Amino acid sequence: MYCIDSISRNGEVFHYIDVGSSNQNASLVILLHGFPDNAFGWNLQITTLKDHFHVIAPFMPGTLNRHTVPSERLKTEELKKDLFEVLNKVRVSQTQRVYILGHDLGAFLGESFAKDLGQDIKGIIFLNGMGLEQFVSRKFKLTQWFKSYYAFLFQLAFVRALVYEVLPDYFLKKAYDHSIVPLHDEIRNNDNRVLSTIPLYKHLFRDALKFIRKKPGRLTIPALFLWGKDDAFLNIPNLDEVDQFYATGTVRVLDGGHWIMRSRFDQVNRIILKTLNQWEKTS
Repeated sequence: MYCIDSISRNGEVFHYIDVGSSNQNASLVILLHGFPDNAFGWNLQITTLKDHFHVIAPFMPGTLNRHTVPSERLKTEELKKDLFEVLNKVRVSQTQRVYILGHDLGAFLGESFAKDLGQDIKGIIFLNGMGLEQFVSRKFKLTQWFKSYYAFLFQLAFVRALVYEVLPDYFLKKAYDHSIVPLHDEIRNNDNRVLSTIPLYKHLFRDALKFIRKKPGRLTIPALFLWGKDDAFLNIPNLDEVDQFYATGTVRVLDGGHWIMRSRFDQVNRIILKTLNQWEKTS
């Protein structure tokens, strides 16, 4: 069993898995899950990372329990405030290194949070995900729009209600099937709680409009993109695209789909651990 802790901010509770290392000064690794998922979806990575790092895996609001979360709490700026509260609680010193792993929508949040962390962040790993600015840079790529058509449908309140309240089991099965999640994988037991963050698509769409004409910012931290080559939702990034946003970027493409950290967890874990250890030596 994992230790699940929480912080309270403005009357709302934000939960997270906290797995400390035997080394009190071990670097922090923050795991940000996507949609539809929760922090338990990182269990295969936590098992590997916990012996080397202090691991924090937040639950997006509403995904742990059936508490109805105000839509405003799912805005990126509000989620980052929650993450800062968690960081202030678990961090043992201001010199403690921080790394971020983000999957799917968790990658959008992770990239935005990394920008706010400044010198504290030492590296970021994207698993079938990317920063919002990078996604917006694909605005003229029709193949990406065809893959991401659902993001437009999720702007409609009745579609969100249909997914979350009326046919949750159907949509979860479709999402995991298209993602090539193994049939025996325990995340297929998820219920509609993992769909409670669907309003994120509404907020992210509005955030994306701000970047349409904005020159992309470039982060100096190293970035690793791990991608399942058969991802049904996002195109594989190439190095030219990555270089627009990161001074040092690497792309690794593996067999698998959108949940690469589950379908190929053994290979993914080896790459993650090797990468983090390399960054530990150079940061």
